[in-house]
Amino acid sequence: MNHTKNYGLPQWELNDLIRMEDFNSAMSNIENGLNSNKSAAEAGKKLSNLFRFCGEVFPDGQELLILVTELTLNPHCARFIGRYGCKEYYERNKELLFYERQQEIIRKMEDIDWDLDEV
Repeated sequence: MNHTKNYGLPQWELNDLIRMEDFNSAMSNIENGLNSNKSAAEAGKKLSNLFRFCGEVFPDGQELLILVTELTLNPHCARFIGRYGCKEYYERNKELLFYERQQEIIRKMEDIDWDLDEV
């Protein structure tokens, strides 16, 4: 009997005897994988709720910036978001990038000598 590369599920060939323990083990692996996806979906909903909560409680504050930064810096959170995604995280992160770019442009404008009398 061979096993699949990614999940180690059994692949029986024509002459293999199918043993109950092999079959049960395969079904257990599948169920564990499904439960893992269900847990990830539940965690994703909680993460979305966290963004909604912070957005309602701190609409103009820096708390969302702190939240996005912490999620980005935490390797477990970053891995989870990278694997399963989070619409609210991507939206806030995009806003943060626009905000940072705007601040960079403002700093550059402040460095320009705007003395128009010399022209």
